[in-house]
Amino acid sequence: MSRFWLTYCKPSGRQLFDVVIVDSWDIIQARLRAAVMGIDQDAEFCEGHELDEASAALVPDTAVGRLLSQDEGAELIRRLERGILKRSATASVRRAVKRKQA
Repeated sequence: MSRFWLTYCKPSGRQLFDVVIVDSWDIIQARLRAAVMGIDQDAEFCEGHELDEASAALVPDTAVGRLLSQDEGAELIRRLERGILKRSATASVRRAVKRKQA
C-alpha cells in the first residue's frame, strides 16, 4: 500500500484549499476513499502525488486520513523538504579511497 498526498482547491479558482494524506493502492482509490469518507469535505480536487517510501515515513500518523489545514500542509512540506535535503547531502558525500602504492 502507498501513501498519497491529495491537494484540494477552492471552487472559486485554483487557490490552494487543503491537503489530505491517504494510504491506498493507487491514486484513484485514494481520491475515492477521501470522498466516500467525507475527508475532502466536497472540495475540488486539484492534484495528487504518490509519496516515495522515505517521504511517506516522514508523515506522522496523526496527519493521515484527515483534512490538513494550509498551515499544517505547509509545515508538512517543510518537514519533507528537510528530509529530502538530508538524504541528498548524505548521498553526495564521497569517501576517500586509499590506494596502494606499487
